[in-house]
Amino acid sequence: MFESEAPPRARTKVALVLTLGITFSPMGWRMSAHGASPSLAEADRLWRSGQSAASREALVALLESDARQEALKRLTEIDLRGENYESAARWLEAGTWEGKPFWEAQLAIGQGDRERGMRILRDVVEQEEEPLLEARLTLAALFLESMQVEQAAAMLNPLERSDGVRVDFLKARLSFLTGKSEDAFNRYERLRQNGAGLSETMIEQVYLDLAKLRAANGQFESVEEVLKRYFESFPNSPHHRRAVELLELHPELMADGKHGAWLAWAKKLGGSIEALMVLHVARLQASEERFQEALARLETMRDVQGKLADEYLVEQARWLLASGQASACLEVLPSARLAAVENESRRHDLHFLRGLALFQTGQIAQAHATFEQVRGQVSEVSKALAFTYNAVVTATAPEDTEDLKRGLASIAALADNDHHVRGDAEYGKLMILARSPDDGELLLQAFNRYLADYPSHHHAIDVHLARAEWSLRAWQPRVELASMSVAALGGDFVESMDDAQRQRADYLALWLAKVKGNWEECRQRSKEFLSERPDSPWLPHVHLRMAEAWLAQGDPEKAMTELDQVSPGMNGGRDDLQVAFLKTQILQRQGHLEEAIAAWGDLIDRSTGDQQWVARHQQALAFYQKGDVDLAEAQWNAVIDGAPPSPILFRSLIAKVEMLTVRAQQDPTWNAPALELLRRVLEHPEATFEWKQEVRYRQGMIHQQAGDAPMALVTLQEVVTRHQERLDEIEAAIEKAPPSPSPEWFYLAGFEAVMLLEKREYWKEAARLADILARVPGPRAEEASLRARRIRVERWSFYDDDEEPALR
Repeated sequence: MFESEAPPRARTKVALVLTLGITFSPMGWRMSAHGASPSLAEADRLWRSGQSAASREALVALLESDARQEALKRLTEIDLRGENYESAARWLEAGTWEGKPFWEAQLAIGQGDRERGMRILRDVVEQEEEPLLEARLTLAALFLESMQVEQAAAMLNPLERSDGVRVDFLKARLSFLTGKSEDAFNRYERLRQNGAGLSETMIEQVYLDLAKLRAANGQFESVEEVLKRYFESFPNSPHHRRAVELLELHPELMADGKHGAWLAWAKKLGGSIEALMVLHVARLQASEERFQEALARLETMRDVQGKLADEYLVEQARWLLASGQASACLEVLPSARLAAVENESRRHDLHFLRGLALFQTGQIAQAHATFEQVRGQVSEVSKALAFTYNAVVTATAPEDTEDLKRGLASIAALADNDHHVRGDAEYGKLMILARSPDDGELLLQAFNRYLADYPSHHHAIDVHLARAEWSLRAWQPRVELASMSVAALGGDFVESMDDAQRQRADYLALWLAKVKGNWEECRQRSKEFLSERPDSPWLPHVHLRMAEAWLAQGDPEKAMTELDQVSPGMNGGRDDLQVAFLKTQILQRQGHLEEAIAAWGDLIDRSTGDQQWVARHQQALAFYQKGDVDLAEAQWNAVIDGAPPSPILFRSLIAKVEMLTVRAQQDPTWNAPALELLRRVLEHPEATFEWKQEVRYRQGMIHQQAGDAPMALVTLQEVVTRHQERLDEIEAAIEKAPPSPSPEWFYLAGFEAVMLLEKREYWKEAARLADILARVPGPRAEEASLRARRIRVERWSFYDDDEEPALR
């Protein structure tokens, strides 16, 4: 790929070389204006020929000569390159050559005191001391490494007319990281064609960035060629993870059954390339067996290639997190183990993974502290993780804290960055918001904005899945929103989904059928899922949905049989309450009221928020069925007085109305408080259109029971009118239409009104109203059409009368 490459050189390097490959021209030595002494020239020759030890000996011999300062400078550089910092410090202390602060900065950076090193370099640049160019380039490299692109640009802009591969390389990196793809591509191509003077680390970076740029343009065949050349050119590189990650970012590179071909090719190279490729395929196929095989390979290789010990830990932790085993992840990543990791990049990765595990197990403060240790460090192994700290802060910190401001500023700084980096950062933010207790509209806006901005991003499938699940999990499910995401997953994304995503999508489809009330479809989809995927991790959830379907269809025994297939601890224990709720409902449906009442009491103690109010409401129903009216009323009152605006509040209000309506059959004075409760629901700002329709229907029925036929008729007809108006709104909407209304209350109120009109011998009006019911598509439209026809046939003599009797 490279027409000319720098000669092989030792791979020892200063810390910053690990990421951006900043090196100096061979030995970085400048000869004095009076010329180099023969001994220095000999030391140079030995160094260039790879005899570093002999070169070092020659320089030590010159310490007592006139070339002492030049020898000290070169010995300092040699020991810095070899990470022999104690010896380098001794040479520095003895030296007095011009430009010594630059080397003090290099030593500080090598010893881990990055802030001091950068402070010294800034002083060199501001005071325009020598070596000014090297100081600017080193600072630019450090800024790019930590994604401080504006500061890096400030260092590079004055070098517009400077030549040299280091300047070209850093400018290419700056363009790449700021999203100037065309400029980056052109600069990298020039470097590729004339690679003389590039270090091995620089060449690696050129390979990887060119592959990313070509992938972004859809040139996947070219990407495959570049990656294979990279692997073959650097079979022992510590940066193989960065290349394999590119395959993870672009599933197209593994499409059309290429898994086997990539594995066979990687096997020929062996080593970490083969192990990492097996790991990647294991993740694609969600294969526990293949993953364990890959870990076993890493395990056997760690003793031979020590660098893979940390790689093993990273992969093990990632797999545990991906499979929902956050607690197990913490067990393999104790703080003491992380502190012992020498490779800085891997240490950052492990800190991020530990932080995520802490966050997922609810240890927010510890997660913050862990993320803080590596905040601002960009990890090539997974850029999404590099910004998770900011997302955590954004989602959990109070608005007036410095942490929040810092986190928001960091996310805002990504606006001009690489498309994938921005998309990963936004996805990380979504992950955190989805776990926050008060997500609401904020999360919905984030879902929608992400899918609008990144419709083809590699996380788009996961966001559709997450949005559908969030919509279905709500106490008042957002059916249309869930339908949109499920439909998208069955369209353009089908070919791009891996098996784990496909399973989750199929589960969401059957869950959506349940929420829509399509119980037969839910059962059929569940049956197919259980038959086709006997080992799926979603089986407990599918059994749960199947149980709900059987219960809704009036078969509590079969529902209980399905629930017996659901093991405790499902979804980390988060769904155990849901299982307990359903079992208790089954007991109640089977008539085991004493047992159900006790079970609801236990659930009231175990649950919080909406779940607790649901348990109270259900226990009230059980009390009422058992005949303990006072206890039932006490529980409903507790919900009415304490629950926030929610479906369960309105359901308890209406349940109490039904109880009062039964009392009113013996004592009509109870009608007034029943109507007052319904008025509360009707006027509540949080009550939806459907709740108000139900309330109007019940108001009409109470007026009818009280003998007020005119008021009953007016109220019931209002339900029909409101339904028609909502249908007109939907038809007239240009952008966002209101949700389609349920025909349930429309038909109930309409048929009751037709019956009232018939009782009052208003045959013409009864037939007209039945016509209205028949014209609206729905399950009772045909019944309404037959009703209108029957009225006209049976009452034809009255129907043609112009004058109808007054309503009395």
